[in-house]
Amino acid sequence: MKLNIGCGYSYLKGYVNIDSYEGSVADRRMEAHSLYFEDGSADEIKAAQLIEHLGFFKTKYFLAECYRVLKPGGLLTIETPHIEKTFEIFLKGDRAVREAALGWVYGSECPGMEHRYCFPSELLEELIAAAGFELTKKTLFDYQPHRPALRFSARKKGGAAADFEAALRRELSIKGILCFGDEYAAAEIETLLKTALVPAVFAKEAAAFELALYEPRFAEAFFHVKGNARFMKASAGLAAVNFTARMYGTLSRQPLGAGQKEAFDAALEEGRRDLRETLAGRLPPVEKPGPHALFSFEMARVASDRAFRVGMKAYSNSAFGEAARSFAEALRLCRDNPYVWLYFARSFEADGEYNECGPAYEKALALFERGGLAGPEMIETVKKELETFRQGGGA
Repeated sequence: MKLNIGCGYSYLKGYVNIDSYEGSVADRRMEAHSLYFEDGSADEIKAAQLIEHLGFFKTKYFLAECYRVLKPGGLLTIETPHIEKTFEIFLKGDRAVREAALGWVYGSECPGMEHRYCFPSELLEELIAAAGFELTKKTLFDYQPHRPALRFSARKKGGAAADFEAALRRELSIKGILCFGDEYAAAEIETLLKTALVPAVFAKEAAAFELALYEPRFAEAFFHVKGNARFMKASAGLAAVNFTARMYGTLSRQPLGAGQKEAFDAALEEGRRDLRETLAGRLPPVEKPGPHALFSFEMARVASDRAFRVGMKAYSNSAFGEAARSFAEALRLCRDNPYVWLYFARSFEADGEYNECGPAYEKALALFERGGLAGPEMIETVKKELETFRQGGGA
């Protein structure tokens, strides 16, 4: 069996032509990163002008699916824009040449034809190798005038680590844990995957079970592929009680005066106690589903920033009480942003609620001075506001 994935309007006889769009000439409709074929069932896969439409993270899953579906030694051929050469052509060309080159970078304004990510040659080589392939040939050619392209040919090399990663990515895809619509969350899933494959984590169930602190469905998928029913059941139980929402609640309950790392580490420690209780058969109480895809230091910062921006909208419209509530939410998620502390103080002061103002101004000033996030003018502004507040009788 031979597959032509992302065929579009290019039908290849002798191949199973695959695309996700109804208007294509595909024999079968399916997503490139989730193929409906058995392991080791294909001899060859072609993917011409496909991966630039998928994006960085989805391409990793596409490569994993190619690895899974190909037989040992099976051939993978990928064609994609040569982005470095295209930039050279653009910089040297006249208006017509530059227009052609730009269309090659961004794709066309038609459904499914936009380019999400054009891969530098070196990066794509790394991704192909990391997915378990051995690069056998690399060719530069002109797809169209002023539109240079690369063709990579690679064979499935195989190996236990690549087998497991492909199976895990498949399981994550089936369970819908991929977060392709949120780049921050997708990057954090990749971090979890890298952590799961670290030998010291992979070999020890207790260490791997801590993946559930960040995303219990990820841990469930990991233990499903590894074949450990006890830890898979425990992870599934945590997912059922919305454990990620519990972790964010635990973080929010930490003292606001603590630094973010201290608060995050304390939340993790409480979470570890929940994991031990779960293994003993005692699940945490069910939480209401939360808005956050997974729990991590970075995702808490992102969620905090979003809450801060909601607060800034309210502050700009003089809804100071509403603003203060959003700023408080932002601080419970991330305590190290001086701008949140500053506007937290300003919103309370503007609303005539003075108890929180002094400590918030002081915290903002300390973070500005320590973190190098603002110049001397901003630091001087905060000092003056704090002094004015104190002179006005603020505590």
